[in-house]
Amino acid sequence: MYKKIFSNRKILGYIATFIPALIGLIQLFLLYKASSSEANSYFSAISLPLMLSGILAFNTGYLFILRANELTMSEAISEYFGIVLLRLMTFVLIIVPSILIFIKYQKSALILFSFLKLVIEIYLVFNRAIDRIDKVFKVAILSFLFDLIATLLCYYYKGYFIYIYTLSSLATIFFIIDIKICKDFFIHKFDNLKIKEYVTKILPLSLSSIRENLTGPGLIFLSSKILADGDLSLLINGNKIYSSGTILIGVYSNFYVQDLVRKGRNLRDEYILFLLMISGYTVLQVFLSYTGAFSNIGNHIPLHLILLFIIGVMLQAQYFVYQNTLLKNGENNKLYFFETIYIITFFIILLSKKFNFFFIINFLCISTAFILLNLKNKFYGYFQSRNS
Repeated sequence: MYKKIFSNRKILGYIATFIPALIGLIQLFLLYKASSSEANSYFSAISLPLMLSGILAFNTGYLFILRANELTMSEAISEYFGIVLLRLMTFVLIIVPSILIFIKYQKSALILFSFLKLVIEIYLVFNRAIDRIDKVFKVAILSFLFDLIATLLCYYYKGYFIYIYTLSSLATIFFIIDIKICKDFFIHKFDNLKIKEYVTKILPLSLSSIRENLTGPGLIFLSSKILADGDLSLLINGNKIYSSGTILIGVYSNFYVQDLVRKGRNLRDEYILFLLMISGYTVLQVFLSYTGAFSNIGNHIPLHLILLFIIGVMLQAQYFVYQNTLLKNGENNKLYFFETIYIITFFIILLSKKFNFFFIINFLCISTAFILLNLKNKFYGYFQSRNS
């Protein structure tokens, strides 16, 4: 029983996802200790390419992870090659010009930083899809070590954040990329990609790509144009610290949903996830309240806002199951409706220019979308019954 619940795959998966969360908290703590203004500039600058890269991926990586088991090796490599080409094209044609237009300083370093992060992400997608968790774990360990060194250097020099983290990503890539595998990959005979058929498959998830990245790096970038420095620091710290629950959701989406598509729903795994999230948030809040860490953020943000933020994270976890149920049933219109309402609500909330609304924006958007979708379904059912 215990082996089924805590398989090596799941244990390594959770650890490999927890490690980036840990280094993220260390990074956040030390960078703001070193220089609050430099930290704001760093997180705001990197959020632009991260937002665009995520949106323009159109969830192709996520779809590939879910359906890799259905493909032959030749089909999988062909589809993966198409994803790589898409990511590189959007990087060159959209992300690089956006950095040149919207970022004022350290443009060249940010372009290189963004490219290296993209390479690491592309590498991870393939290994997650084929269940090579050992390689995913290796990347997590290497990234942790090099980012920890980089964070300590940033703290010491109190500047040059983008340059230093670019070197950290370069070091990680140096240790993970296998030249022979890359060569074999590019000389592989690729199957013809059926573009129209593939676009039909990714279309239902394309709006999800926009939603996820707007409320992640997108919120930080857009807030940097709206909020004062003090509120921006509070939002970045609060959002990143309390988003630690979404780290578990990352495992949930990449591993549990992968199993859900292959084997069906497993309520035990869902209960374990929520138990981990509730326990983790309880420990986190007690720690923040009693230590005053991260600029005493645990006491600066009202408790009711923190609770609403956490409920938003849990609703997001539940949405992954709901989303895949709709996909399996071919109910794409419901997905389009949900995602559209979420995105519209997001931009309406931005117009408020209020920190409190920005902090719980995920809760407000996802609950609004669920409520309106349920109302739409009830009205549709009512009129159908009347017409029949």
